Amino acid sequence: MNILLGLVLGLAISGSVAAADPRALVTDVIGNTIPEIFAFDEIDAGTTIVLDDSAELRLTFYPTCEDITVRGGEVAIFDAHMTIEGDGELLEYIEGECPTAVKLTESDIINAAVISRAQNAQKDPEISPRPVIGVGGAGSQRFHTIIVTGGRGVRIEMPIVLRKGIWPADAEPLQHGKKYGIAIVGDDIKPRVAKVIANSDAPELLVLRH
Repeated sequence: MNILLGLVLGLAISGSVAAADPRALVTDVIGNTIPEIFAFDEIDAGTTIVLDDSAELRLTFYPTCEDITVRGGEVAIFDAHMTIEGDGELLEYIEGECPTAVKLTESDIINAAVISRAQNAQKDPEISPRPVIGVGGAGSQRFHTIIVTGGRGVRIEMPIVLRKGIWPADAEPLQHGKKYGIAIVGDDIKPRVAKVIANSDAPELLVLRH
């Protein structure tokens, strides 16, 4: 079995992803893979992931924003397409929207002023009013808390569980058009910070890169 995906680049190319950037984002993984990967790992072109027969892998392919779930076989990632080979089974295929990805910077101090001055790889990246925030990059397991601040000192703290924070059900949503600061913190490690702007049309998933 050989399935070829992602050739039609006109579907929904993410403007924040250039050819040298990661080509896919793992959003969930069940079972064993070679190499071993985890949710919110980003995958470069030229990578092949081998899944156990019962293992399942869900990922977003950045160039086309396809959301794909595979069981077993091998998944090969290229610049403009990906393939499912061997005994791999395509469980789900959705033409979706790519998550927003934000590059974090280091900070010695956590407060609203420092966060508001943080620089990002893109100008005013957008965040959903009730986001799911994933933490990517090597060493992400060392961070345990996400802090969101606003112009009036609004402060929401979310625990990071399996490299992900979910907006609390009882917390007020972020206000459309308002700017906020985000920090991720851990023990004995410098916080990473960024600024974002709330947009009701933004993807629910925001990925923090460090």
